[in-house]
Amino acid sequence: MVFSINRDNPNPTNASSLTYTVTLIQDMTGVDASDFQPPAVSGLTGASVSSVTDQCGGNPYCNIYTVVVETGSGDGTLQLNLVDNDTIKNEDGVQLEKPGDKDGSFNGQIYTIDKTIPTVAVTPITPDSRTTSVSTITIVFSEAVVLTHANLSLTRNGGANLLSGSEALNTGDNITWELSNLDSLTGSDGDYTLTVIAAGLSDAASNPVASDASDTWNKYTPAPPVIVLAKELNLTFEGNGSGQVTSKPTGIDCSNEDNSCINSFLSEVTLTSTPATGSKFDAWAGDSDCED
Repeated sequence: MVFSINRDNPNPTNASSLTYTVTLIQDMTGVDASDFQPPAVSGLTGASVSSVTDQCGGNPYCNIYTVVVETGSGDGTLQLNLVDNDTIKNEDGVQLEKPGDKDGSFNGQIYTIDKTIPTVAVTPITPDSRTTSVSTITIVFSEAVVLTHANLSLTRNGGANLLSGSEALNTGDNITWELSNLDSLTGSDGDYTLTVIAAGLSDAASNPVASDASDTWNKYTPAPPVIVLAKELNLTFEGNGSGQVTSKPTGIDCSNEDNSCINSFLSEVTLTSTPATGSKFDAWAGDSDCED
């Protein structure tokens, strides 16, 4: 009988070939690749048994065997199962179980095969041009990855890393992470960049994270509002003639019959005089901030 079929390698794994140790209750012979074909797989293509080697130094009867399995391509699960075909016998010619019953079959442990390279992204800060500090930044992996402060960098204007390692770094599933308590680090004006450094990061199957990820935003202090004080223009007519005076921008539109016109303006004013028939414009006169 079969005692165990156990994994020899870490699990999960991204390896192209794996080994199992098959242990029988007693020394037997006739153990070969045909007793394990094909491996039971889910999601994989091309998995196969490549070799079966006894661990008894060449003795034709042995109770411990090493089986090498090629994992093929894709992600999924792989299980090495012994299918009793009545060819495995002990020194007395006794088979694993009663001949013809083939009930000496045994299912081994399962490997999880993961060959997909994980990716990471920093959720963009919005708005990315802002007048307030940033408290929390979200980081999302495509699959579970253990993240530490050693793989994070927060810089201002391309300077040194602002992170001390005391900032909160939390996750509920090792996929979505939140880096928080950043208000005191991101309150000064400047261009900030949060970078996830891929070097040294990998998933549970040792697939390395594909590349760095980052997000950049700007913190600024808004300029104080420009207050423009309105100036009052008081227009009076002198002389015996008559006519009309208008302004650009609008606001003044009066004649000598009005005696005077008053309006307030926020910008430079251009006055235009239009003498009546039989009258003529002589000149402008006024304070020192007026031009003829």
